[in-house]
Formats: sequence, C-alpha cells, structure tokens
Amino acid sequence: MAKVSLKSLVTDDDDETTEDAPDSVPVQNTDTSVTVTNPVGAVGHTAPKSRGRAPRGPIKTIATVYTGNPTFQRLRQHVAGCKIKGDIVSYGVVTLLAVQANADELSRYWTEGPGRETAGADGGGMFGVTVRKAGPKKVPWQLHGTTSEQVELLDGFVEQWGAPSRSELVEVALTMYLGPARRVRGQAR
Repeated sequence: MAKVSLKSLVTDDDDETTEDAPDSVPVQNTDTSVTVTNPVGAVGHTAPKSRGRAPRGPIKTIATVYTGNPTFQRLRQHVAGCKIKGDIVSYGVVTLLAVQANADELSRYWTEGPGRETAGADGGGMFGVTVRKAGPKKVPWQLHGTTSEQVELLDGFVEQWGAPSRSELVEVALTMYLGPARRVRGQAR
C-alpha cells in the first residue's frame, strides 16, 4: 500500500506521466493523505498468501487401542466411579494400573495360559486353512493420561509377553483388573 496525497490524484496535467510508487514506500506530502490499494484480481496483482498457523510445538499423538464394547463400558464405569470418589484417573492411567497389577499373569497368559490359542493359531488341514468366527466389534479409544515413554514400555511388554497386539494386552489386563463385563439384556453375543 502506498500513501498518496489527494492532490496528486487529481491533476489537470494529462501531459505528465507518473510512475506508481512501490506499495511499501509511502509518499510524503503535507496535504491530506489517502491510502490507495490495488483490488484483488486487478491486473498484475496477486491474491495475498494466507498464513497457516504454525503448530505451537510438537503434535502429541496419543496411543489408540481397540477393545470390545463391554470392556470399554466397564472402563468408563470404573473411571466415573473413581471421579465420584474424588480420584482423578484417565483411561490410560487405569490401563497402566491394570497391566501393573496383573503383570505376572499377563506375562504367562500367551505362553502358558488361555491366550496361547490366539497367539499361535496355525491353520490346519491340507491347505492350512481354518474357518473362524468373527470376533465382536471393537471400539477404538485412546490412552489419555499416558506419556509416550509409558506407551513404548507397554509396547515392549506386548513383544516380551507374546501378546498379539497392544489392544489384546490392554483388553485382557482390563478384564483381569475390572472383572468380566456383565452382560446387558438385549446385548448381542
């Protein structure tokens, strides 16, 4: 934008050719100043570039797990019950407490316990093909309240204990910690 005096805009001399002042340099005049702008779309004028907001720091990613809806609902009830008692816990904190409280059982669950069938399920028959039932629909939720170091440690336990996935480890740990989910009337099996 250039500041141009009103007097210089209204001239009677058509013989004079004046060059436009650059947008960033204001023209100094003792008369009244008027700001002149080029409209967007004018010849030789490009639209102003929009400035995107730069992130204020590293973008925090929160680990996501997938569990059955009954397990998730039981977790929600537990967190709500803790809130009523005055304890402030999150889904991630309860998950870490569940893994911590049942670490011994979880370390053997996929090698010696009932989870070994899911960890090492190989196909049978001539072609190695098995037909299995589809599992219940999984609900995604995030481990709020955990740090990236805690999630990395949890993922280390997945490999160390032979769990199929982080989600499977979390679901088994929560089932052990909170007890089995009660079946609600009308809920599909």
